[in-house]
Amino acid sequence: MKKDKIKTSKAWIEDLPDGSYDMGFYGNLNHMEKRKSGYVTQKQFNDFKNSNNQRLIKIENTLVSQGEQISQLIKVSILQGEQINKLTETVEKQGEQIQTQGETLKLILETLQVINKRLDRLESK
Repeated sequence: MKKDKIKTSKAWIEDLPDGSYDMGFYGNLNHMEKRKSGYVTQKQFNDFKNSNNQRLIKIENTLVSQGEQISQLIKVSILQGEQINKLTETVEKQGEQIQTQGETLKLILETLQVINKRLDRLESK
């Protein structure tokens, strides 16, 4: 049996044969908490909690800033998607213009061929 004494309190742990343990205490234990390495004072435990809270706050702030960065990247992606759509529309319009110009050139070529045939007929007479 192991006994620990802190100020006006006594606590003990008794190891049982089945591998578990039995714990008992008497007195005012409000000022201490049980940890693996033994007992600590409330002040030590509060310091530990405060340092953990500070770490959690830093992590939370980091996550918030990363979330904001992700939101900004999403906005940029959306804007770039809109720009790509506009460029696609422009390319499609240019393709249509090229097709109409090609048709116009075909008509001009046909007209020139007809004129050439007429000139050949006139020369042969």
